[in-house]
Amino acid sequence: QKTAYEMRESDWSSDVCSSDLFPSHDRVAIMNKKIYAVLAAPILLAVLAYNLDTTPRNTVELVEQVKPGTVLITNQIDATSGGSGSGFILEDNMIITNHHVIDGNGKISVYSPNSRKKYEAKVVYQDKIVDLAILRLLDWELFEKEQKPVNLKLGNSDETSEGDKIVVIGNPWGLTWSVSEGILSAKSYRDW
Repeated sequence: QKTAYEMRESDWSSDVCSSDLFPSHDRVAIMNKKIYAVLAAPILLAVLAYNLDTTPRNTVELVEQVKPGTVLITNQIDATSGGSGSGFILEDNMIITNHHVIDGNGKISVYSPNSRKKYEAKVVYQDKIVDLAILRLLDWELFEKEQKPVNLKLGNSDETSEGDKIVVIGNPWGLTWSVSEGILSAKSYRDW
């Protein structure tokens, strides 16, 4: 099993998990007491899994359990430009996001779903080709104390199936903390 640091496009080209409903959003799917969150831009980046002690009875319970592992990331390049996107907490003070969210050497800030308080972060790993970045907060202890985050774990997209329920949670296109629901429409596509 490869870590995020070892992943390259070839590792996921044969099992791309996508949804016609949400072509470039962050995705979460439920399956066998696990939740799968997918960071997706033009290509799939990684599948994250959060093992649950109990199966959520509904989408509301699922979101309540997983949302503390998601963050909003802003990238302020200058007074008029920047961007934002979603991130997922993989372990204490390791947040995975897309490279295009942090591109441009701006001031990186992280927000928890619990408050509007801003926490500064730095980029510790980035790969423009696979559109992947890893962040660390400058004051993780304060964030952990104030926000009570949960850690998500890298999972295996081979354990998903077409038709699995998908719950999308994140911050696509500046729509903070949005949640949508659908199904996994395909794991790979062929060019004909």
